[in-house]
Amino acid sequence: MEITSKLGCLLGNKSSFLPFSKQRCAFFDKTINAPNNKFRLQLKENQSEKIDYQELRTMTTKTAEKAIELFLSGFNCAEATLFALSEEFDKETTVIPRIATGFGGGIGRTGQICGTLGGAIMAIGLQIGCDKAEEKEKRDAAIENVQQLIIEFEKEFGASKCEVLTQCDLQTKGGQEKFGRQDLRKNLCPRFIRWTVDYVVNKYG
Repeated sequence: MEITSKLGCLLGNKSSFLPFSKQRCAFFDKTINAPNNKFRLQLKENQSEKIDYQELRTMTTKTAEKAIELFLSGFNCAEATLFALSEEFDKETTVIPRIATGFGGGIGRTGQICGTLGGAIMAIGLQIGCDKAEEKEKRDAAIENVQQLIIEFEKEFGASKCEVLTQCDLQTKGGQEKFGRQDLRKNLCPRFIRWTVDYVVNKYG
């Protein structure tokens, strides 16, 4: 099933993200300025009245909402994504979510691959990965599926690296302060979690 997300809008100051709960994006064109990583959503015709956040919940999977709730409760992006997807796939184990902890912030806050992708990649492994060394076909299939996930994510958001997506160097105090000052945990990262979890659930669930 194709999922259509209603994302936050960039209005006025292009460097400021408004929470997606504050704007109606019922009808918009998404454009991504990938080199500068500016996510710009062009509203059509006076679609700027406020809406209830509950309306957004109808546009996504319950698993994605669960992942966002976990993330906003304090889990990092990788933990929240893997936790929610492992429940969806009935693959819960005692090592989840702790196995994903180091993947937050682009792997140890180094700004590499987005943590929600890291969590999703582990979830794909849980769902279709191999158990034995000789299972080459299963391994190759899982790797191909991971590659496709990253390709589609980059098509959607213009990049897959945390530092590019957030424009924050989370290894530095200044980068962490910028992340907090812009409240990207609430205003930006849930977009990546929502899209990624929806993609995985609809493809493998």
